[in-house]
Amino acid sequence: MLKAVIFDFDGVLFNSAKYYLKTRELFFKKYNIKFTKKEQKENLATTTKDFLKYVNKKYNLSIKLSDYISEKHDIFYSFLKEIKPNPGIINLLKTLKKNNIKIVISSSNEKENILFLLNKFNLLDYFDLILTSEDIKRHKPYKDAFYNPLTFLKLSSNECVGIEDSLQGIVSIHRAGLKSVGVLSEFTTVSDFKKLKASLIVKSTKEITLNKLKSLIKL
Repeated sequence: MLKAVIFDFDGVLFNSAKYYLKTRELFFKKYNIKFTKKEQKENLATTTKDFLKYVNKKYNLSIKLSDYISEKHDIFYSFLKEIKPNPGIINLLKTLKKNNIKIVISSSNEKENILFLLNKFNLLDYFDLILTSEDIKRHKPYKDAFYNPLTFLKLSSNECVGIEDSLQGIVSIHRAGLKSVGVLSEFTTVSDFKKLKASLIVKSTKEITLNKLKSLIKL
């Protein structure tokens, strides 16, 4: 029986993933760095701290995390008018809540950003548990992002489904023993998700229904 759905935040609940990538591009433009699509794809689910560590090492920089966070925050918030819940998400949350299914966020994003957007759209009360970059020691593709919620909620992996738009996230879901839903983006293909054996692949979040999620538990 389906008892919980664990959502990634950026790219799944909200259309914010592409704006975080734009924020990275704008910040590092002054260092004459232009990230390839491969770099963006590989770092889609990477935390701010780990991404900066990666860039500093690869491009021989010494940018302080505090400076990066401060300026990144200002750049990202300039996109606020464009950021909104993904298609079908609000209806899906309502349906899950109505059916007494636990709703969880597990994200590499910072808590401040997540709570800001949830409050802006009056969605905070839908969630039974919210885990962010501050709460998880080992991030995707490690299993912790999708395994830790099971511990908090005292559920088993065969009672939960994880939803992700990144390849690292799908790996994390499977390592935690859950069935997975892969949401396609400009950085992923059906072939990518098939190689990782995603349980369900959708072009848009509006395709995700309670019945489809329940059917995954029966597989």
